[in-house]
Amino acid sequence: MKNIYLLYSPPDEEIARQILLHFKLLQVQGQVSIKSSLSINPGDSLAALTQYQQTADVILLLLSPDTDIEKMLQLLSSSKKVFVLYVRWVLDNVLQLLAAAKIPIAPHKPIAAYKDKDRAIATAEKAFLNWLYNTQPAFKLRTKSKVLLLKIILQK
Repeated sequence: MKNIYLLYSPPDEEIARQILLHFKLLQVQGQVSIKSSLSINPGDSLAALTQYQQTADVILLLLSPDTDIEKMLQLLSSSKKVFVLYVRWVLDNVLQLLAAAKIPIAPHKPIAAYKDKDRAIATAEKAFLNWLYNTQPAFKLRTKSKVLLLKIILQK
């Protein structure tokens, strides 16, 4: 069983609930255990959140304009495996930073941009599980994207 910590900003709580609902079957089957701030009951210690994050095999980060970039950078510099679910539009430089760090992102455009959000979440969930269990690459960078990314890195 893989332990997953779902990290999101407060404005993204509704989408976090929807994502947890999509993962419910996998939790019941015992394939994954997902914890988040929604896992804490009123009156529980906030230290439980830190413990969940520290013991997780994977951090599932919901990316939006409200994402704490400093916390994201800390995660990227840690030894934790991180997968990003793209929920709302962010600046291109944030996406470029994640691509440079070879952090997988799904779906290719924000979930909020899809008419059928359930399908977008299901597609992102499939990409995440493929990445998690190494069944196939979660994403492929096109050659043009690789060249652009290389140019950006070399400019710094």
